[in-house]
Amino acid sequence: FMMHGFGGNSLDWSWFQRNLSTTNRVCSYDRMGYGRSLERGEQKRTSDRLSEETFQVLQALNIDEAVFVGHSFAGFNTRMLEKEHPELFLGMVLIDMVNPNNTESCDPNETYSSGIFGLGRYLAPTGILRVMQVTGLLSGFEPNILKLPTEV
Repeated sequence: FMMHGFGGNSLDWSWFQRNLSTTNRVCSYDRMGYGRSLERGEQKRTSDRLSEETFQVLQALNIDEAVFVGHSFAGFNTRMLEKEHPELFLGMVLIDMVNPNNTESCDPNETYSSGIFGLGRYLAPTGILRVMQVTGLLSGFEPNILKLPTEV
């Protein structure tokens, strides 16, 4: 079950889905407000909420267990889902996950629908976010690796 990062959408996983689906059932989806999904009213876009919405998607698809793949910001949400629903997890792959020690970016109670997080869903389809990342304009969002626990 593949989850896209901030500013992405389910199409980010196209190559992986095409190649892994020959031997596995592979699913990805667009979080509400991203890709082809519809935004859901005025509910706050917290990590707790995103984790719960993912759980609802899994229930709707009758997925009882899976290997979860979370990219970037979705890595943090994947870890939150595992904390709340460990019975779902056969395994977890975190790709370029945001630093869990960076509480400014990863507070589960923080709303991510305003400011740069809200702007991301509009900029992502244009490719501007990727250009900003490559040129270093998003360097303020890079994780503080020095704070990572030694077991990571």
